[in-house]
Amino acid sequence: MEKEVEVLSLLRAGSWVIYDFANTIYSFAIVTFLLPPTMEKIFHSNLPVSVVMVSSMVFAGFIVPVLGVLTDRRPWAKKILVWSTVFCVACCIVMAFLIHQTLQQPEISTVILNGKINFISSAGFSLFAICFFFFLANAFYQIGLMLYNSLLVVSVPKKYWGRIGGIGVAVGYGGSMFAMVLFYITGVKYEPAAMVLGAVSFLVFTIPLLLFVPEREIVESETNKDIGLLEPLKKILHALKDLPKNRPLFLGLTGNLLCVDALNTLILFMTTYAIKTVYIGQSPLDDSVKSLMIGLIISATVWSIINGFLTDRIGSIPTLLFSAIMLEISLLCGVFMVNDSQLFFLTVVGTGGAGLSGMWIAGRTMVAQLSPLEQRGLFFGLYGMTNKLGALSSIVFAALTFYLPLVEIAERTSYRFALSFLLIPVAIGATLFAMLMKAESPTNESKPIQAKH
Repeated sequence: MEKEVEVLSLLRAGSWVIYDFANTIYSFAIVTFLLPPTMEKIFHSNLPVSVVMVSSMVFAGFIVPVLGVLTDRRPWAKKILVWSTVFCVACCIVMAFLIHQTLQQPEISTVILNGKINFISSAGFSLFAICFFFFLANAFYQIGLMLYNSLLVVSVPKKYWGRIGGIGVAVGYGGSMFAMVLFYITGVKYEPAAMVLGAVSFLVFTIPLLLFVPEREIVESETNKDIGLLEPLKKILHALKDLPKNRPLFLGLTGNLLCVDALNTLILFMTTYAIKTVYIGQSPLDDSVKSLMIGLIISATVWSIINGFLTDRIGSIPTLLFSAIMLEISLLCGVFMVNDSQLFFLTVVGTGGAGLSGMWIAGRTMVAQLSPLEQRGLFFGLYGMTNKLGALSSIVFAALTFYLPLVEIAERTSYRFALSFLLIPVAIGATLFAMLMKAESPTNESKPIQAKH
């Protein structure tokens, strides 16, 4: 069992919040804004970035619950988080260098377009290496993100979880804005250079957490327990087996899985979708595309504060339901408003911020409220697993945008059809949240799932 913090320290809470600023620089600047359009330019398809993204998240999804069990027994959460961040940044820099080399050889793109790539050749090796280092970078990022979430309980008193979590997400979107301002000030127009700037910024803003956020303090009775190689896996399997017995947590995690599945896909292909359907022929560093991203960032920042207070005021589940509904509306606007760029901007920005921010804030607060103290790392690990496995729709999205044009469906139409597919998991997730609201109230008095010792 671990000890929760009882007194609010602005320095400690602020340092925890700033890491949200740091990691959002990576997730926005590299994963959302720069990498997908660049990879599409190289591979002439969304499938490579989608497959690598999903495989890295699935890999992390199976690793984080094991780390969750280990960090319930050993004070390692902060250490692993910091090293995961360092390795993520290093892999990003290597990947940017490889992309630079590839973009300097336009014949590689021509070979791929003709379907004659030989992965044993130097060109083939470079393309494989780009995917490999993206896999590593994203896996390290996702592992660190789960451990970061688990440090909430030693950074902020329980009564402030929702508000500080909301501020964290808002400040995180400030990281996205920082990246856009950084690109503007430096005048960078070259994607690999922008990736390096984003990666280094991620590392720099991790320093406050390293210095001022404490390690999770494990009670002596837990630290004395031996950890066998198979024990974490046994605890995870037992928790998964008994999860349906805890109806609130089961419905909450399942609904979260479905909504985050659509949300992860939207985040990955947001820039590419805008370029292919509304701002046709432009690059991610052009003014129109940057304006859309800045609008979404501002909207998500404002809604993060609102959703944080809603989570504390009305509860995490109603906030999750509200966020899912707003995400559904945003997707509908994205599908049907592409013929008017101004209307597209206003509707998508106006509703998208609520869906983007609310799922993260209310989701981790839900887990913190429903999980027992001595198993908090385990259940944050399972929550992390649902967030990581929730990326399979990106494969469907990429496949639709690749194969539909082959049967003489316009590329623009194929992107709209692919986005409309995301309406399905969000609708099901919202239904599960509504069912949960009608069931028992999500409080700490809900009977927790106990793992066998």
